Amino acid sequence: MYKQIASNIEFPQSAKKSKIEGSVFIEFIVKANGKVSSAKVIKSLHPDCDKEALKAFDEMPNWTPRVNNGKNVKTKMVLPIKFKLD
Repeated sequence: MYKQIASNIEFPQSAKKSKIEGSVFIEFIVKANGKVSSAKVIKSLHPDCDKEALKAFDEMPNWTPRVNNGKNVKTKMVLPIKFKLD
């Protein structure tokens, strides 16, 4: 999952220029069929970093859904996306 996200994110030049580092927290839902949906920023870092983090979720492959009592169920999750300068 983290490799998938890292391969789809570019550190925004505007954030690099301003030396902004930190995390964008994304809330999303993994549906019963494994599709990722309803991704939104719940803790912002910088508008361009937020946009990059959301872009990674647009390109996210299906996940393995949570199982409860033998059935796949949708699950709300929060994931931090870290932006760190070299």
